[in-house]
This record gives sequence, structure tokens and C-alpha cells, in this order.
Amino acid sequence: MADITFFRTVDPVDEPVTLQEARDQCRLDDDVEDGLISEYIAAARDYAERVTGLPLMPQTYVMRADCFSCEMPLKPNLIEVESVKYIDTNGDQQTVSPFNYVVETNSVIGTIYPDYGEQWPSTRHQKKAVEVTFKCGFASRAKVPDTIKSAMKLLINHWHENRSAATAGAMTDIPYGVDMLLGVNKLWRV
Repeated sequence: MADITFFRTVDPVDEPVTLQEARDQCRLDDDVEDGLISEYIAAARDYAERVTGLPLMPQTYVMRADCFSCEMPLKPNLIEVESVKYIDTNGDQQTVSPFNYVVETNSVIGTIYPDYGEQWPSTRHQKKAVEVTFKCGFASRAKVPDTIKSAMKLLINHWHENRSAATAGAMTDIPYGVDMLLGVNKLWRV
């Protein structure tokens, strides 16, 4: 089986939870701790993405594979494919024309596959010969499920109230309700 890796090249510009929503959850009336709360928001989004397997806000990824497969799985909430590149048998990088493949955005996991009558080109037999750059995530903050935003707000407030990694004599693990809310949206692998 081909080795496939993903890495994010462009982080989200917006967050599912606004600074004001986080302030309200933490019962803060001023902006003194906005820097810290903003860090908590980004960390909570990252945690929610890892638990659910869902990219939340628009972000750009690169997927690298050793070769093409009939259907190339990307990530959930696929918005668009920016480019499909590969190393040809001569060792030169080429770009596949977008007219030669289909981008499937209406399934749980976004995929690309050759258009009718087309086939993927031959690649050089080497690691990471195929590179797909794509955007994924919910189109806007309003599209992110409320259960995920609620879980993030609970987590932000938890971190705000428990600022150390551990409190002497007590554990301050992530509250059970956070994972319960995120579990509703978790992408289950079959």
C-alpha cells in the first residue's frame, strides 16, 4: 500500500469561536487577557480537529503519496483542489490538468479520481511522487456544528480556570462533557 501523508501549509484565518464568545464563556468583562484567550481558542480548535478528524475552518493541506490510486482520498469538508502534481518517469515534476480529474466534495471524505475516459499518469517509482494541494474545512463559522463550538467554549473556560498543567492533589483533565460533545461529530473510520 502506498504511503500517504498530510501536512497543513496554511492555517485557518478565522476560528469557529469568536473572541467575544470565549470572553462571555469565561465571564470576562475586559480585554486584558485577550492574548491568552486567543491562544486558548486556537488550541481548542486544534483539539477539536484532532478528536473529530474534521478540519473546522478553511485551511490548506498538501497530501503526498508514493503513487496514484483509483480514488485519491483527501480530507473531510473538502472545498477545492488547487493542484495535482507528480514526478513523471523521467524525474520531472508535472501538473495534471484539472480537466482530467473529478473532485468529489459531496462525500464525507473528499476525493479525486480520473474523469471518465481518463487515467492517472505514470509516476516515477519513488517516495512521495504525487502531491495534491487542497483546501478543506467548513465554509464559514456558521457552518461549524454548534456541538463543536460548545465543546470548544467549555474547553477554553476550563483552561482559563485551570492555568497549570496539574494542581497539587487534584487532576485537572479535560472535562468529560467536552469529549462527549465532540464525539457526536467524530469521524469514525471503518
